[in-house]
Amino acid sequence: REEVRVALARRDMNQSELAEKIGVTRQYLSNYMAGKAGDVPRLWQRVFDELGLELVVIPKAKKQKNFASLSTS
Repeated sequence: REEVRVALARRDMNQSELAEKIGVTRQYLSNYMAGKAGDVPRLWQRVFDELGLELVVIPKAKKQKNFASLSTS
């Protein structure tokens, strides 16, 4: 979610403009980005496509291990 916010800022775009481009209301997008609503895979893909982002999947075990090693350094 944070990377989406950063991508919006880089493009000098707000949530209303993004919502219009991907065909949803600003309120729906706002709730979606807050994790409160949504058809997660399909809508996120539209958001990523519009902003030129790619979803990368990291297994939880590796993610936790990497974060643990970062916090001890």
